Amino acid sequence: MANGPEQPGVFLLSSSDVSEADVLAATTGAAFAVADTALIEVAGSGAVACIQGLITNDIQGAGERGVIYGAVLTPNGMIVTDLWAARTDGRVWITTARQSLEALLAVFAKYLPPRLATVTDRTDTYVTLRVVGPGVIDAAHAAGLDVPEPGQLSRVLAGGAEGMIARPALAPFTLQIQVVPAGHAELARTLVEHGMSATTPGALEAVRILDGWPRVGAEIDGKTLPQEVAFDDHAGISYTKGCYTGQETVARLHFRGHANRALAGLVWTDVPDPGNPVVEQLGASVGRVTSIAQLPGFEAPVGLAMLHRKCDRTQAVLAAGRPANPVSLPLRFDP
Repeated sequence: MANGPEQPGVFLLSSSDVSEADVLAATTGAAFAVADTALIEVAGSGAVACIQGLITNDIQGAGERGVIYGAVLTPNGMIVTDLWAARTDGRVWITTARQSLEALLAVFAKYLPPRLATVTDRTDTYVTLRVVGPGVIDAAHAAGLDVPEPGQLSRVLAGGAEGMIARPALAPFTLQIQVVPAGHAELARTLVEHGMSATTPGALEAVRILDGWPRVGAEIDGKTLPQEVAFDDHAGISYTKGCYTGQETVARLHFRGHANRALAGLVWTDVPDPGNPVVEQLGASVGRVTSIAQLPGFEAPVGLAMLHRKCDRTQAVLAAGRPANPVSLPLRFDP
């Protein structure tokens, strides 16, 4: 797997990153893997209100133990990073891509007053597991986890280990479990004993791409607006919560305009070239390939692309140097 935030480009998931068994477990069963994420705790009397003024979604409206998807934006509405935010005991817990940690801490240092909201990097305090597959909830109950309702957070793990279980209402994973390192091995054993498969981060990326969710450094770069990467489809924006950094651009696009490009799926007839991300149609550039997945067991490579409005999505394109067909998201192909 490739790519970091400094050089946005094509994220490549090859057959060496994920096995056919991993893909099957993640798409037809129940599987978990350690996610490459960062965790930030925001505490203090103004923690919720301060985060409310920085992210695209409504953390206040989510209520105690609520879990939401959203993003932090620049003042002109571009995404700094996407994130998951959860509330518990007056704190806000922010989970984001590890490569976004420095940028997010810089935003918090600039905008959060320490007397109201203290920021602590908890990335090394917890191990983050993400659990995927249609069989997750049944297996989690069998394992003794306190499984929350959709959009909610629980603080009780199997065996009494310290941690949190988030169950977003909509996500490329079913559960996010954050556990202290001392409890990680025992929790993993318990999950396996009750029908889950221990898999690799590649399986999480396979599900992300198939479900059409963006990744920092690929779909999200320094010039990406939330609506361009399906934030409306992913319930990542509140248009009723009031002001937040970058809100004017997001609201103007929603109420008075349209995005000039949008995320789409691609299915190739041959192996694409990740070194050539251009998408062309009738000889004109109409977009950029952002993620490619060469999944073992699948007949054809699939991926994601940012396509301009002028692209006719009912017609074939030349993407990453190879013929491909644009398709709607999520991608649904039987391996």
